[in-house]
Amino acid sequence: MEEASPVPEPQGGVWSHVVLMLANILLIVILSKSIAKLLDHGIALLGAPPALGGVLIATVVFTPEGISRCAPSPPTC
Repeated sequence: MEEASPVPEPQGGVWSHVVLMLANILLIVILSKSIAKLLDHGIALLGAPPALGGVLIATVVFTPEGISRCAPSPPTC
């Protein structure tokens, strides 16, 4: 029977990943707040329901997570 190869340890520490994740989240939140003002103005001009702004901002915030879930994982040789 063939022995399974051990899973390689990730590069860098956990704290570096936490810091990078928080930095990315902060940038997304800052951008979504500035985009929200523009969207609210456009939604008011169109006469669309105000809840549409929340849906669009949620789409902007969660798109990076969705893209990263769809990306193929690297091979584990």
